[in-house]
Amino acid sequence: MDANQDCERVGVAMNFSKEAVHARILELWTSGDSLRRADANKYLLEFKESIQAWQICKELLGVGLEPEVQYVAAQTLCQKVSSNRDE
Repeated sequence: MDANQDCERVGVAMNFSKEAVHARILELWTSGDSLRRADANKYLLEFKESIQAWQICKELLGVGLEPEVQYVAAQTLCQKVSSNRDE
């Protein structure tokens, strides 16, 4: 999968979905394919810079999701709070 398959380009910004971010986090943590992990990492780095990350990460902290997903969501929110106080 490439990042363009699970998000829409809107001008320069990308439109991310909760499902795509969830899948990419699991791919990053569990895939045995280094190219897939690199692609997932690139996608997630772009996601972390988006304004959509606030809401999607909040949703990914939900009960019943994998600890890896919750960890990345919490880490992303922490980084955003530290560096993007004006969003």
